[in-house]
Amino acid sequence: GLALGVAPWIGALASSVGGFIMWATELQPLFMGIIVSVVIGIALTLPISSAAICAALGLTGLAGGAALAGCCAQMVGFAVMSFRENRWGGVLSQGLGTSMLQMGNIMRKPLVWVPPIVASAVTGPLATCVFALQQNGPAVASGMASWGPSACTPAGWRAWRPARRHPARSSGRASRWCAWCCPP
Repeated sequence: GLALGVAPWIGALASSVGGFIMWATELQPLFMGIIVSVVIGIALTLPISSAAICAALGLTGLAGGAALAGCCAQMVGFAVMSFRENRWGGVLSQGLGTSMLQMGNIMRKPLVWVPPIVASAVTGPLATCVFALQQNGPAVASGMASWGPSACTPAGWRAWRPARRHPARSSGRASRWCAWCCPP
């Protein structure tokens, strides 16, 4: 009963957010960088899947780079902000894990979310206009923050750094984990 009444509203909201993001991808890189970075960064921190949003919308290229910058700004921002209370365990769990751990704090004090959102608004245009950052791996990697370019697929690694031959392999194929064990 309740799900039948709520599902159309949730579907309409999700469609409108997707439409807004796709509209933003057609703007100039400065404005696109700000909007995509902030919206995907917020989605990363909310208990929804930013990776699924990026995959569904096919965010790659310059828009994928802006999304990745916004997600990283959220995760690193919360990790740095909470260092005094959480020390290194908090940095690792939020900087490499998920900023979603801060949802309880955000619900109690919403202003705690302002600095990471501002950081997303700054890193998005830096990624698009200054560094021309492109996420050329699968679209799902655009919403995976610090793990986006590295842990998703070998294509994600190739978007950032070329794979090297693993010395233990006789076939000469590039290993997915080669960037971890073999320095460039």
